[in-house]
Amino acid sequence: MESRWHRFLKLLTLRDFSIAWNISVTLSSPFFNSSNDTGRKKNRYNIRRKMKCYIVLNNIRESI
Repeated sequence: MESRWHRFLKLLTLRDFSIAWNISVTLSSPFFNSSNDTGRKKNRYNIRRKMKCYIVLNNIRESI
């Protein structure tokens, strides 16, 4: 399953990733997450998740 996932990631182009990135940024914006009680914690988590995505993207780019 992991190798299949890796193969799928290699098939993704940079354009597809940027589209998905924009969608994830839009979905994690305060406009969608209107519940403000855990806003700070949620924002920190989203930043960490985006950094993880970026690291994964760099690893894929190096391995191709």
